[in-house]
Amino acid sequence: MPRTPDSPDSRSPDGQRANLLVVLACGLGLAALLIGGVSLLVHKAVEGPSFPYQIAFSQGGTACKEEGESGIEGLVLDRNTGEILYCQRLPGFGGVPAGTGGNFSGPETARVTALAKSLASADGPSDADQREVERLATETGRKHGYEPPTLTERVTGTVGPWGIGLGLALLIGLGLWAHFTEDP
Repeated sequence: MPRTPDSPDSRSPDGQRANLLVVLACGLGLAALLIGGVSLLVHKAVEGPSFPYQIAFSQGGTACKEEGESGIEGLVLDRNTGEILYCQRLPGFGGVPAGTGGNFSGPETARVTALAKSLASADGPSDADQREVERLATETGRKHGYEPPTLTERVTGTVGPWGIGLGLALLIGLGLWAHFTEDP
């Protein structure tokens, strides 16, 4: 079928730019998939035991899933007050802690929450204050023989899923773009 004068030819500057865009998007998508896959493999190879002395800061109501649990291993503290957050099944009737509580003993939990509450000002604990509370929790875990995840474990655990997701999004988007811009 002959091309119309209005349609871009692959030898025209517009056609060459479109071809370059396709090659670039395909290459980026494949590279992201490769990096994500390798990161997940490395993550599985270096992954240590879970660290049950984690601290997370959240807003009230955002740390809980529908079934009333957050899935966070450790303590979940209110970003504004430093107090432990609870997931309520029925408003006004208590609830369960937002996190699993980890392996903190009662006195250890009290020490962590007391530090978080004392560092919380009118605007809540700052990032430095939150790091100080997390440092106390990590120190507590080390006393019990647990080591927090290494930098390699944290980075590969984050890059892996994001790389695969980005790669798939680019390749699927490229396929959809090619399908809907195809000449009839």
